[in-house]
Amino acid sequence: MITWNHYQLWLKDQLLMPLPRHLTCVQPPDIQTDTRTLAPKSWFLPLSGKNYNGHQYIQLAFSQKYALGAFCNSSYFACMPPNIRQNMIVVKDTLAAYQAIASGLRQFYSHIQTISLTGS
Repeated sequence: MITWNHYQLWLKDQLLMPLPRHLTCVQPPDIQTDTRTLAPKSWFLPLSGKNYNGHQYIQLAFSQKYALGAFCNSSYFACMPPNIRQNMIVVKDTLAAYQAIASGLRQFYSHIQTISLTGS
């Protein structure tokens, strides 16, 4: 079973603050990157690109989508309301954190066969 300790290890190069001590669930819930499809009690991981910034949806993830928590680039953390900061994991770069988690999960589940689909 994957635990928050796994996340602590996988994110060691990305974390700017320790994981919140009050993480109550033994196994981390789903992590999703799109608030339009964010399931209640999931974690939101905002991604940013040339034409969008997922950090602008963090408050929405908490208030309307009932996220349990969110990841946040350090540069946006100070802009967040104090009542949601306690449920955030602050990282250097959310994309790099997402990739680190994916890599950790792939190693954890190395016994499972995977396939990839590509396209343009």
